Amino acid sequence: MKISQENAEREKKFQELEDYIENLNCDSSMLINILHKAQDIFGWLPRDVMEFISEKLKIPPFIESLGKFDLIFAGERATDGETGQVGPSVAAQLGIPVVTFVSRIIEITDEKVRVKRSVEGGCEFVEVELPAVLTVVRELNDPRLPNLEGKLRAKRMDVPVIGFHEGLFDPNRIGLNGSPTRVKKIFYPKITRKTKLVKA
Repeated sequence: MKISQENAEREKKFQELEDYIENLNCDSSMLINILHKAQDIFGWLPRDVMEFISEKLKIPPFIESLGKFDLIFAGERATDGETGQVGPSVAAQLGIPVVTFVSRIIEITDEKVRVKRSVEGGCEFVEVELPAVLTVVRELNDPRLPNLEGKLRAKRMDVPVIGFHEGLFDPNRIGLNGSPTRVKKIFYPKITRKTKLVKA
């Protein structure tokens, strides 16, 4: 009885998400809004939810053409736009789970990864199935200084670069033209405090 009730509640959540997506005319440019809505409905972004979003928006899984993978790492956000949309967007296009603001990887198995993520006022621990996308913060790693041998090896290393000209990307959906957001201004909010003395 409890299982059927949980399934009914989950179906209701999927219906709410589907109604929201259809109200946006299944517009893939509204991906970030849809991800936020899914996060509000489900509390996080499990794999079946990401697959559902990917299917509804008909987003091509371009990274899958590069071969099999377990983890995709992305930064917390770009310093120019501060939108933090690359990691969640890639995860949605691939239909895999995403965990943001990861500050520590606790355990990795063949099937799952368990991480610590930073949240306002503390932290939380999340476990997701592989493959997955992790967006990381600076506390994740303390990079070591490379020695001479490491520098020479890095100089000789061939790093493949994938560009939209190779047919994996639609040029109208990347860069500034393809961005679903526009950042007009970035600023730190002003915090003001008014002190009131009460004599007793």
